[in-house]
Amino acid sequence: MALQIQVLPLPRSESDLRTIQVTDIPFYIKKDDIVVAFKRFGNIDSCRIHAHADLKVQQARIIYDSAVTITQFNDQWAVYCYSTCLRITLCHLSLEQKKSCRKHVALLTQLPANTKDIDLTPLFWQLNAKAVNVPLSFNSYKPKWWAYVTFGSQELLDAAIEKTVALQNRQ
Repeated sequence: MALQIQVLPLPRSESDLRTIQVTDIPFYIKKDDIVVAFKRFGNIDSCRIHAHADLKVQQARIIYDSAVTITQFNDQWAVYCYSTCLRITLCHLSLEQKKSCRKHVALLTQLPANTKDIDLTPLFWQLNAKAVNVPLSFNSYKPKWWAYVTFGSQELLDAAIEKTVALQNRQ
């Protein structure tokens, strides 16, 4: 049996081992809301929020007091805050690993008007998805008619495409 050795890049800092990045945060969700949503996973040392100049969403960088706390986010790539699914990325991952977390995405179209991320939760679990995002209109902040559904692998994405699902009594 041959051993395979993989050289992993070192995190930028020790705190990266305890840090997650949270994306797709609408502006109506404030820092206190983020802290409440994420403190149930462990003790938070720091939470910083910043906005992109061109986008109508924010990002947060949450540092926990222990690296053990963020291990649960290896499998859980999203957390709901109000009706919004917030995507999570571990900060200590390499660029390639981060890209692979966004690699297997399906577009779910023809959603009923005003469908929110939380409305897709049953579908999310049924399809073994990792995250779901219904984009918001740039001007009105109303939900669009489609969603991005992220999967952990190509196999899960392929299996989901083969399924017929119903949402609010529509197939």
